[in-house]
Amino acid sequence: MDYRTLEITLLSAKDLKDVNLLFKMDVYAVVTINGDPQTKQKTPVDKDCGPNPYWNYAMIFTVKEAAANQNLLNLVIRLVSDRRLGDKNIGEVVVPMKEFLDCKEKDFVYKVRLPNGKLKGTLNLCCKIGEKFSVPVAAPPHVAPVMGYPAAGSSAGYYPPQFAYQQPPQQLASGLFGRMLIGEVVSHAFDFDDPSFMDGLNGWFDS
Repeated sequence: MDYRTLEITLLSAKDLKDVNLLFKMDVYAVVTINGDPQTKQKTPVDKDCGPNPYWNYAMIFTVKEAAANQNLLNLVIRLVSDRRLGDKNIGEVVVPMKEFLDCKEKDFVYKVRLPNGKLKGTLNLCCKIGEKFSVPVAAPPHVAPVMGYPAAGSSAGYYPPQFAYQQPPQQLASGLFGRMLIGEVVSHAFDFDDPSFMDGLNGWFDS
């Protein structure tokens, strides 16, 4: 994509409409491309200049050559009276950028259009156009695919194994209650009132 640098020097203005009633005007100029606030630049205020301000102030803009050749870009110069109770527009000059592309360096004089559409006063400026230069168009960044979770009921994807909680094995009862419980079990398993069982048990201890 081809670009050009454009150096605009606002020299002066002459015979502007006086929008002040009591005091001499303090005048400055605001310059944009197509009124875009991101391109806004302005001159210093020329104090007590009245209708004939002088700035000799340079500004540099970068413009797309193709857009300028298609008459899509305009240099908008707005002349303003600086006032304590609120600034007031004096008039403006709108110049197609295409007018500047064919000249290396040249002085221009433009009539100033008032807010009511009438012409009053002139604006003097100098234009210097730079050499053409190109800016490569950057490729869009590579975006890695986003891995999402599989939909419900789908067999795709990996699911971690599910572990259920298992209750630990019951330990044998201990203490006094445990001994009572074991004695109760033994008493039910063996009949100590049976004489033959007691004789066999005594014989086992005597051996």
